[in-house]
Amino acid sequence: MNRTLRISYGIILTWLFILAVTTADVSFFWVGRESAQDWELNPVALAAVRFAGMGGLILYRGTWVAFAWLMACTRARLAWIITPVWGVAHFCLLILLIQATPPLLEALAVRAGLELRPIPVRSIRPIPRTGNQRSEVRGQKAEGRRR
Repeated sequence: MNRTLRISYGIILTWLFILAVTTADVSFFWVGRESAQDWELNPVALAAVRFAGMGGLILYRGTWVAFAWLMACTRARLAWIITPVWGVAHFCLLILLIQATPPLLEALAVRAGLELRPIPVRSIRPIPRTGNQRSEVRGQKAEGRRR
């Protein structure tokens, strides 16, 4: 019996996305490791860091991703749903990381004594309207057709 594993490009891209977001999550934890007890919601991740440092956190996250990937590759009845659920969950995690990154970077800059200046933004002035522009454009089109 020839058992070949057929995996579509969508599944491969989804798992690569999951790995990328997991890497971003661990990097985010590394940057904010001093205040992690204030914002980390997973007590097991905190315990892993407390007992084994960042290596423990990487091992913990990697173990869960590997377990989910192995379960998605099985022929169990509900194995097909693991990849989409993990993909959506990591998409939500990515949104959360994007939202949380600026305040974290700002807090790190303040802690390091760096001065943050806002980026100057030019205001866009609206174009002044004269009369009814739609009728003027229609009139120009009509004149162009007559010529």
